[in-house]
Amino acid sequence: MNEAAAALGITISSVKVRLHRARMMLQKTWRHSCSRWLPNGGGGMVIECKHVWAHISGYLDQTLPPDVLEQVEKHLAHCEICSAILDSTRIF
Repeated sequence: MNEAAAALGITISSVKVRLHRARMMLQKTWRHSCSRWLPNGGGGMVIECKHVWAHISGYLDQTLPPDVLEQVEKHLAHCEICSAILDSTRIF
């Protein structure tokens, strides 16, 4: 983030805010295009795509509680669409 802040001539806090806003725009855009349940192999269900995107900023910032992190990771392991979108958000 330091490099992005320097290149853009803004503070690191501003970079974080802009990344968060971009993530929220992605969430809003893709929320309705990818909404299904995925099996987790244990007989239960993994959270829906729209719920993954509600937690995506926390996932990228590594601030999710362990139980939510586990659900998000299980979903991403099985959902090609969410994984591809997530990969496209990883600039740094």
